[in-house]
Amino acid sequence: MSLGKSWSRRATDLPIEIFCIICQEVRGKADLLRLALVCQDWSSFALNELWRDMDDLKPLLKLVPHEVLVEQRGESKESTLAMDEGSSLNWTRLDQYRARILNLEYDLSIDKQRSAEYSAISDVGLGLVLAALITPSIRRLRLDLNPDYSYYHIDYIEETTDQDLGKTLATLPVTAPHLECLFLGTFLPQLSLDFLGRLRSLQHLDLSAILMGETGVMKADVFKCISSLTQLKRFDVVAWLETPDEVAGSWSAFPVLEELSVGDSYLLTIAEIVGRISSDRMRVFELFDPHNQVHKDGNEDDITDVEELNAVCRALIPFSSTLTKVDLDIEDFKDRGSPGGARILAAIRPLLELHQLEDIVLCPAFSSRKTQPPFIVKDEDTEPMALAWPRLKNLTLALNILRPGITFQTLVTFSARCPCLCHLDFSYLNALDLPLLSAIPETGHKLEALGITDLEIQNLQSFVIRLDRLFPHLKTEEMDTPHYQSLPQDVLQALGSVAGERRRAAWEDEMLDLLLRQDIFA
Repeated sequence: MSLGKSWSRRATDLPIEIFCIICQEVRGKADLLRLALVCQDWSSFALNELWRDMDDLKPLLKLVPHEVLVEQRGESKESTLAMDEGSSLNWTRLDQYRARILNLEYDLSIDKQRSAEYSAISDVGLGLVLAALITPSIRRLRLDLNPDYSYYHIDYIEETTDQDLGKTLATLPVTAPHLECLFLGTFLPQLSLDFLGRLRSLQHLDLSAILMGETGVMKADVFKCISSLTQLKRFDVVAWLETPDEVAGSWSAFPVLEELSVGDSYLLTIAEIVGRISSDRMRVFELFDPHNQVHKDGNEDDITDVEELNAVCRALIPFSSTLTKVDLDIEDFKDRGSPGGARILAAIRPLLELHQLEDIVLCPAFSSRKTQPPFIVKDEDTEPMALAWPRLKNLTLALNILRPGITFQTLVTFSARCPCLCHLDFSYLNALDLPLLSAIPETGHKLEALGITDLEIQNLQSFVIRLDRLFPHLKTEEMDTPHYQSLPQDVLQALGSVAGERRRAAWEDEMLDLLLRQDIFA
């Protein structure tokens, strides 16, 4: 056999896809750096992955010419990061790496802990720094300039005075034409959001942490502007403080929207917003911290009427064939037809027409459940829920439920009507009167977690025996953790003991049956 011919191969003989897959599977920046130092063939692919996601501007600042960072902004002379051909500064190193960045993130609260980097950025100005870093390769940009997450308290938020930041954001349609995800968290009262309508590739727009002043961030004219974003799949927004009439119209928006999250806004306005969405792909709707409606006389209700929440739920009916998750922050509501407490179905009855729902959360997001006005929830209310949502996987009903509330019969109903249910969470259950053990079907239901914050029982052993018969697959070990205790400790211990005895008895019966079969056929 002749060995005269060299059979050595270069790494470039491998398909490009193999390079990319290997680099994507490497865990840790240190290993990617080692891979980049192997040879020139590996270097480009490893560096692309190493610089792909940047949540720290420190490595990039090291590539900026030193002369730029040491020159502080003055009243008569401003630093510039313009990379024009006539400049004597060397931008080659920055050019080599900034084009590799796909996801860029800047968090002011974290950066302030890195005093050196924060000082360098504040001296030059974040707007100018970002202008030098953003390239057409950027796909995701996250700017969180709200210290300590004080999003909703304008009095405590320092106004962003960096005028260059507004200019940089306004040029994003040109400098980052392929941008797919944009998160803005800052307080820029003078910033115009018109540029958002020109980000044609945008798929996720998050304005849930941007404040524009006491009148709110989003306005109808801005909404109409971004309605041209035909690729938008998720939209998060807060502080929509306009009347429904200002939003109403025959125009439509977001033909492919899949997820909508709205907070700190008027309910009737939210209903009008949802009515403008033309998408046939809506899967997720989230509502948190609904705002009290301001009436024509200028007065604001102390408590929101359930009819307004009902209007929001009605607006979701056109998405009945695709909507799978609804998360409603139910804070303080009044029910004019029920002075003793708000009726749950009076608020959410339209949701019973959404038969594809799999995940439903009805609970206060900010206030304590015990400080809420009471809600009337009975077995007669939960039965139509179970009938309407056969695909249900997760249900959270964490309200201040007025006594006598729901009973063990509600658990029986959900076990019979919702075979896919995996997680069930109630704030209160009245288990003082239990049904006969023979009346509880052995369905073998696959429920894994049951949460009951306030449980009233008379006979602990009778309760856990019936509960184990109804839901034999509850994972009691996972239901008792330092972060989450789904049931009282004594109930969890008794339930685990009963379940253990049932499994041992089932195993013994199986072994006995096996021995009998072997003896018969011996």
